[in-house]
Amino acid sequence: MPINYATHYFFGIALFAGYLGYFSDYLIKGLSISDGNAAIIASMAGAGGFIMAFPIGYTADKIGRKYMVIITSLLIAFGSLGMFFLFTSFAGLIVSTFIFGAGWGVYVDLLVALGQDSVEDRIVGTISGFLFFIFNVGTIIGGPLYEALLSEGFKKTSLLSVIIPAFLAVLFVVFTKKMTKSTIEEHPEFEKQAS
Repeated sequence: MPINYATHYFFGIALFAGYLGYFSDYLIKGLSISDGNAAIIASMAGAGGFIMAFPIGYTADKIGRKYMVIITSLLIAFGSLGMFFLFTSFAGLIVSTFIFGAGWGVYVDLLVALGQDSVEDRIVGTISGFLFFIFNVGTIIGGPLYEALLSEGFKKTSLLSVIIPAFLAVLFVVFTKKMTKSTIEEHPEFEKQAS
């Protein structure tokens, strides 16, 4: 469980430092993209979550939540890398932001579900609340961290406060204990187990 806490914490930093805190500023001020195009690009995170959240959640119930938490973590990390570091073109930013949103749209809930699977039924609510608490500690840090580093420029700031925390979240979730059966009695055993 401590690994789940670290994963939530680093994702909270990356989310609020990058996408929710400064992505629009980066697009408009850093890349000189028009307000209208910046709005279209930013909306792709919502589109990614809207289109992909259900298929990802459904797949997680079939193959095991840990595997889909890893995949959504990778989507967030690589989407962030594309959004802030690899692409400056409209098309590249659209695709990167969609990928980021596809991961972000279900990641937090999947990680909480994984945490719930890891504990006894009687403390599921406590663990869920504590995971969201840790996530929100990260969100409190994320925005001010980005602002504090902004004198280094958008690229370096994004690398330090968005991309590195996103990849740290991936690393931590990889080492989370493998769960093949929910400990919550009313939940069925996962139908498939990845090798």
